[in-house]
Amino acid sequence: MGGITKSNRFAVLAGQYGAGRGPFAYTHARAENQEVGTGTPPVVFTLPRNQRQAQTQLTQLLRENECCGLLVEMVNSGLGETLQPALWSAIITACAEAGCFLCVDEAMTAIRCGAPFAHQRPEYVQHGHPDLIVFGKALVASGVAMDLQGRTTCLLSAEAVSHVLFLGRSTTTLFCQTTTLLQLRAVLHIAVQHDFVGNATKISDVLRSKILSSAGSRKRPWIGGLGSLLYMKYATHESVDISRTIIPASATPGLVRWIPPLDLDCSPSSFTTSHRKAPG
Repeated sequence: MGGITKSNRFAVLAGQYGAGRGPFAYTHARAENQEVGTGTPPVVFTLPRNQRQAQTQLTQLLRENECCGLLVEMVNSGLGETLQPALWSAIITACAEAGCFLCVDEAMTAIRCGAPFAHQRPEYVQHGHPDLIVFGKALVASGVAMDLQGRTTCLLSAEAVSHVLFLGRSTTTLFCQTTTLLQLRAVLHIAVQHDFVGNATKISDVLRSKILSSAGSRKRPWIGGLGSLLYMKYATHESVDISRTIIPASATPGLVRWIPPLDLDCSPSSFTTSHRKAPG
């Protein structure tokens, strides 16, 4: 394994990530967002399903393009496709071999996927840790955490880590308000006290069983996502009688996303009502 790559270019899995501004606006699904992209466009890549081939190809791509980092989502936020553990392993190894920081976006998958962060689920964590974790939405405040068990961050000296932390503080564009930090603390306290991680698994089991039973003798419906973050086709959503506490939202055209609250009673009856709100 070589040293850490010094550049400002990221790599991103095709169809997985896009932002409203900055370099990742170039990879947004909407053309109007792509037009406002700034900075160095990320390298967009696809991976074969074979783990060894994926690792070899990705290592070569990261080296040839001198990528300093690679950004992935554990669950594709638009399509609901889950990153397979074998490919997660290939990505971790490729980043380590290329001296590239692995950054995982957990903005939507924190807490609700059966672990504090989705990459900490047993099928993923056995392969290793990312270097950086992006969080927000579910945890109230947005930010980036550094995991010193990452295959690349573990190469950093204590001085380098201190420099990164200082640089992060000195370039912050918007500081969290005290009220936001208090809300974040309260959310974490409640999540631990009421075992939201465990609830997420129970809610996932109930809802997935409910979707399958609603299909009856019809073809088994596709259910995407991870834990209590669920994706399904619009027709599937329409066939299920769900509680008003679950407000569906549109993902990509034809798909619906369910993000149920984690403080609910996990009994099947608590998710049933005659009320249904259309996704929007």
